[in-house]
Amino acid sequence: SLNNAQSLAELCLCDELVIKSELDKLCAYANGREITADMIKELVSQRTDMTVYNLAKAVASFNAKAAFEAIDEMNITKDNRTLVFHAIFSTFTDMYRAACARKSGISIDKAAADFGYYGRTFIMKNAFNYSSRMSVEMLRKCIIILRDTAVKMNSTACEPRYEIEQAVTRMLKVKQ
Repeated sequence: SLNNAQSLAELCLCDELVIKSELDKLCAYANGREITADMIKELVSQRTDMTVYNLAKAVASFNAKAAFEAIDEMNITKDNRTLVFHAIFSTFTDMYRAACARKSGISIDKAAADFGYYGRTFIMKNAFNYSSRMSVEMLRKCIIILRDTAVKMNSTACEPRYEIEQAVTRMLKVKQ
């Protein structure tokens, strides 16, 4: 169905190679039947970026439990810390851009085009949704927290998961 195709594309972040690989797996499993939402949920592995979206959504909702569950799913290590942190930082940058666009009365499609999200409008759509509970000022504070965390992670020998947890804790307090 169109909804299942969109869901698969979003899970694969519109990466054509990943989509093809996942489709091959799903088609083999479905064996000629329709690919269902349950099949996609069961067989398609969630990419780190999707877990980061869950983290961003939890922080924007000020839901500490969901935020730390997302961190658990990310399995942050010294080897993947740069990739994970970049995904987190990028997601909050997307949310900041979306909040600025919304505040200026710019539509999702126009913001996606203005910021170069060609073929990835769903990222801006998600950012519009996730950032709707946070003001531009609150998101700016979150980005400053992430910037400071990046400096610390890149200039000292530290435990990356601990530093990310600390950053998320500070971001959850931004509302106060």
